[in-house]
Amino acid sequence: MSTAQRMRLAMEELGPTFVKLGQMLSTRPDIVPHNFIVELENLQNRVAPIPNEIARQVIESELGKPISEVFSSF
Repeated sequence: MSTAQRMRLAMEELGPTFVKLGQMLSTRPDIVPHNFIVELENLQNRVAPIPNEIARQVIESELGKPISEVFSSF
């Protein structure tokens, strides 16, 4: 496996924040080598979504309140 592939897999494993970072980096050919760009582009549309229940738990944990108290819809 190439370094670029290992980096993409690590970002996927680390979660949504790192996936978003990889997505942003995939649009920056001025600072990221081409082989990394090609691999990180896979984070644009080839990442498994996180289940809604996990997202809900994380949001409620971070906000310290039920989602229904913070947002009108989710």
